[in-house]
Amino acid sequence: MGISTEIISEGLGHQSIRTTEVYLKSFENIVLDEANDFIVG
Repeated sequence: MGISTEIISEGLGHQSIRTTEVYLKSFENIVLDEANDFIVG
């Protein structure tokens, strides 16, 4: 959806972008897309 990892990291309150990257890698794209739709839509 074009949301940068930095924005997601800040929104989740992570101190390190690496933490966010670890979380994002564990999800399939469909899960992330559905979460984004819920948050944005």
